[in-house]
Amino acid sequence: MRTKAPAAAGLSLLVAVAAVSAQQPASPPGCRADLDQLAAAVARNYAGFLLEVTGSRRARHDEALDRLRPRAAAAVGDDCYFVLRDYVEWFADPHLFVFQSTRIDSALTRSRMETMGSVAATDEAAIRATLARRRTLDPLEGIWYDAGLWVAIVADDGDRRQFTGIVLRGDTPHWRPGMVRARFRKTKAGYDAEVWSPNAVLRHHRATLHKRVLLRLSPGMWGKAYPVAAADSGLVDSVDAHRATLVMRGETPVISVPSHDPTYKGALDSPPPPLRLDPPRRA
Repeated sequence: MRTKAPAAAGLSLLVAVAAVSAQQPASPPGCRADLDQLAAAVARNYAGFLLEVTGSRRARHDEALDRLRPRAAAAVGDDCYFVLRDYVEWFADPHLFVFQSTRIDSALTRSRMETMGSVAATDEAAIRATLARRRTLDPLEGIWYDAGLWVAIVADDGDRRQFTGIVLRGDTPHWRPGMVRARFRKTKAGYDAEVWSPNAVLRHHRATLHKRVLLRLSPGMWGKAYPVAAADSGLVDSVDAHRATLVMRGETPVISVPSHDPTYKGALDSPPPPLRLDPPRRA
C-alpha cells in the first residue's frame, strides 16, 4: 500500500489523493506510515488545510489524527482504506477523497468474473413498473447510469436500509444483465457502498445523493434515469452525469456543473440548446 502526493483538480482547489491497493494485504506498520504520509501531504499541499486549519482548529485536527494512529497501526488490507477515509472526511470536503487503484492483471479479472454474484434474469421494463407501483421509495432506489453502465438499485427484501445494484446494461462484455455490481447500506452520513469496477476490483465509497438525481461515488458519479420528478429533469446529462447542463425555467437559466474535471470543459464552452421547462409550481 502506497500513497502519493496530492494533485491539483479544478479551480484553485488542491485534492489529496492516496492510492490504495486492495490486492495485497498490508502488514503493520504499513498503514500507520501511509496515514502519516497522507497527513503530511495534506498539510503541505491541500489549500483547505493551509487556509483553514489554524489555531484551535489545528489542535482539533491533531487530536483527530492522533485518535486514528492506533487504528492505522493495526490495520491490514482494506481496513487501511477506512482509516485514511476517516482522516480525509474530517475536512468535510467532497473534493478530498481516497483514490483506490483498480489496476490488476487481466487474468485475475477473468477469474473474478467467473465467481461474480448474480440474481435472476433482469427485465428493465418490469423493474420500472415495480418502482412506479410503490408508494414510497428511498431516494437511492431507481435506475442509474454511468456512460455505458446501467444499474437498477433496489431495496433488499426485509431490510429497507440495504440495497443491491443489479446490472441492466454492462459497460464491458464481462458485465451481463442480472449480475450484482454494487451493494449499499444506508447510514446517517449517506450510504456505505461497495462497488465493483469494470475490471472486477472492489472499491469502497461513502456514497451521497445530490439534488435527488446525482449519486457521488468519489471520484466518479452516477446519474439517475428513473424515476425522476419533472422539477428535477435536465439537471444531469442524459448520457454522462459528469457533463454540465443548461436548463431554462421560464426566463431563468439553471446551469449544473457536476464535475470540474477539465475533460468536461467543452460542455461549458459550447453548451447544447437549453432544455426549456416550466417553472416548478409552488405547493
